[in-house]
Amino acid sequence: MKERLINNKILKLNEINKQGKIAAISAFVSGIAVHLFSLVNMLQNYDNVAVQPKGYGTGITSGRWFLTVLGDIVGNIFGNYNLTWINGIIGILLIAFAAYFLIDIFKIRSNVFAVLLGIGCVSFPSVASCMLFKYTVSYYSFAILLSVLAAYVVINEKMKNHVLWTVVSGLFTACSLGIYQAYLPVTVSIFVLYLLQQIILNKENWNKIIYKGLHFVFCLFLGLLFYFVFLKISLFVYGVLLDDYQGISTMGKLSFTEIPRLIKESFLGYYAMPNNNTYVLAPYPAVKYIYKFWSIASLIMIIVCLVRRRAKIIQWGIAAVMCLCFPVAVNLLVIMCPDSWIYTLMVYSFVMVLFMPVVVFEALPETPDSMIKYKRFFKVFLSFSIGLVTFFYAYVANITYTAEYYANRQVENLAGSIVTQVRETENFKPDCKWVFLGYYFYNDPLMDDLFENAPIYEGEGNPNRLVNSYSWTAWIRSYIGYSIPLADDETQSAIAAKQEVKDMPSWPSNGSIRIIDDVVVIKFSD
Repeated sequence: MKERLINNKILKLNEINKQGKIAAISAFVSGIAVHLFSLVNMLQNYDNVAVQPKGYGTGITSGRWFLTVLGDIVGNIFGNYNLTWINGIIGILLIAFAAYFLIDIFKIRSNVFAVLLGIGCVSFPSVASCMLFKYTVSYYSFAILLSVLAAYVVINEKMKNHVLWTVVSGLFTACSLGIYQAYLPVTVSIFVLYLLQQIILNKENWNKIIYKGLHFVFCLFLGLLFYFVFLKISLFVYGVLLDDYQGISTMGKLSFTEIPRLIKESFLGYYAMPNNNTYVLAPYPAVKYIYKFWSIASLIMIIVCLVRRRAKIIQWGIAAVMCLCFPVAVNLLVIMCPDSWIYTLMVYSFVMVLFMPVVVFEALPETPDSMIKYKRFFKVFLSFSIGLVTFFYAYVANITYTAEYYANRQVENLAGSIVTQVRETENFKPDCKWVFLGYYFYNDPLMDDLFENAPIYEGEGNPNRLVNSYSWTAWIRSYIGYSIPLADDETQSAIAAKQEVKDMPSWPSNGSIRIIDDVVVIKFSD
């Protein structure tokens, strides 16, 4: 009898692992299909073009201590080349692994749900946005995987040594933050949804669930502590200081008086997301209504679970608290980055919104025979809605990639035109210094943004924005093969102050390129 019970447990574990494998495989295969255009084309945005031919981006000075450590190690071995295919495939593979562990955390039993959630993990808008930063997509995807593992190692019942895995969870959190700080909400969202799942399943005493919640909070605290300790050590070892960009230099310094307001903004922002298309997560009306349907359906199913399992008042209270915490956890960046620009790449935690209705649905108690057909119908409808959302996300991803492709060609041709005119300008010599004036405000009336009104994920660059960027001269270096001898800041200021330069027309008007005092002056705007 005992041997039979053990075999049954093994079969159940294998069945759960089977769903994880299904999710991982569907994520990897569909990830290649969804992001194929970006894998076989070199798509440049304002950052990617500047990191050629190799690099991993801004590391320790932006608080990303582990990105610097990891990037330097990988660089010494492989070179950290900006390879669109290899980096993209590695990123997709890492997200597929994350899907495996997410399915295992919530013990998803349905093959259909495993497939759909696997696809959802890799087609989510944040992944498409990250694909535009090919030089670092593998690192950021690794940060997502670490954020999932930080929750997995303390949730999974097979991890027996609680003290050891608590420390490991903290280290995973610290390393994830050390690559990219935006993915901490993924871990927090998993913890909250898991606690909600446990309370509506009613398999454990409420006091044990509260203990687990406190344990999770401690793991997060430990992760933050590790992060700041490792950051301080890394800053000392590398002899650098934190940048002021996006409030990096003031990380962890949040006024307590601001917290209630930020919590309110985070909570309300979560529910306003579908209507406002925040972070481009609801690009079509159908997606907006599906998100609303999931919220209402999840709430009804939670109530059904609590009623049918005769939950105690305190269990109702815990469930209510978790329902209130979930939106804040998913939209936690509003609290973490109150003075920063939050965009599509940063909000991968919203992928847990796809998991919420599935997790709650699978927690429903046994259905009477007379209601089975309705439950099956609802499962089909829920599956269809998840499939439809992932289709729209894949669709917009390819609109984004196509828009980026054409924007790249336009800027590439602009760079070629400018270099040609400079070389044909009277008195031009190869050793002339170059000055670009006003490119931060460039707005060529003749340059048409073909996809101006299309739904596009944030992180791409329309033609004017690509020229406005700090990396403008990288286009000339990369696509024209011309290494521009730029003038220093003092020379640029002196040239800009001359009256004859002020009187120059802006590009593309005749006379917008001149040689003045042996300096090539290209004027984009006043």
